Amino acid sequence: MSRNDDWKTALVGAMLACAAAHGYAQVGAVAGSLDRDAATSLVTRSWAVRVPGVDKVVFRGGVNHDTAGMGAGTMMYPAPSPVGFLAALITHGVLNAGFREKQKNQLQANADLILAPFEPVLAGFTNQRLLEAARQRLPAERATRLLNPNEPAGGDWLVEIAPVFSMTQDRRALVLDNAVRIFAPGPSPVVYAQTVRVVSAPLRPAQAVAAATEPAPVADDEFVKTWSADQGQKLIDESISLLAQSLEIALAESGGPATDDKTPHRTFRYPEGGSEKMERAQLVSESCGRRLIRTLRGWLMSVPSDDTIGDRCALPSAAAASAAQ
Repeated sequence: MSRNDDWKTALVGAMLACAAAHGYAQVGAVAGSLDRDAATSLVTRSWAVRVPGVDKVVFRGGVNHDTAGMGAGTMMYPAPSPVGFLAALITHGVLNAGFREKQKNQLQANADLILAPFEPVLAGFTNQRLLEAARQRLPAERATRLLNPNEPAGGDWLVEIAPVFSMTQDRRALVLDNAVRIFAPGPSPVVYAQTVRVVSAPLRPAQAVAAATEPAPVADDEFVKTWSADQGQKLIDESISLLAQSLEIALAESGGPATDDKTPHRTFRYPEGGSEKMERAQLVSESCGRRLIRTLRGWLMSVPSDDTIGDRCALPSAAAASAAQ
């Protein structure tokens, strides 16, 4: 790999980490939707999703950066243009490099230790594989094709994503932060940009299964066994499901926001692993044991409405998706 390729890989990795760290990352919602006068029908759009420029899917341990003196939720990216988007991410990366960098890195390194049992699974989990599977779970009207990192979209609506997955410290849930940008066909600035957070339903102790291979490093952790069984099928499948949900949410909302100033704000409680979280937000929709909410900053979050397991009725299951291929 050339020095230039090394720089590109490092930059893309920094964009992924900055754009969707475990704390939210607002990326300039551009009023939260496309220009309705310029937008064509969502049903008739042809979508092309660009595979991120880094090979492996980004996973990290969940960490509270507030303990480092810098809450991740305070950073916003108000730049609506592609150049502004990139500049904002780079600027944020530079600021992080000089602001409590050592302390924050140590916090993240400690948090990442919970992923050690899953290294054999994650080592071969690529963004290409993730997207190939996720697009099979989208509704028929959201049919997409995949593009290589530098491949032009032609006449399709271009979707760029920066997904980062976090595992809660109790290993009971996954959290996806996916920074999404959409471009209209032809030379076009960003017409929609949003970060979508999707929190999985928590694992229950009774759901644990025996590992199919040798015991994981934490052999007495039944959640390690659950995620690792059948060569990590549960971990891979849940990640694919979360990405598919985030794409469906972003593509659906790109035609116009489902809430307005008249929609009341409420305090929503939801499980994130074994912990209860709270968010002040507007309700966008609710079904299948999940709520889609819009936070005070405009971010979209899909969260469990309770501790219900198996909350995927809005998207095809893995088996159904495979049968359709």
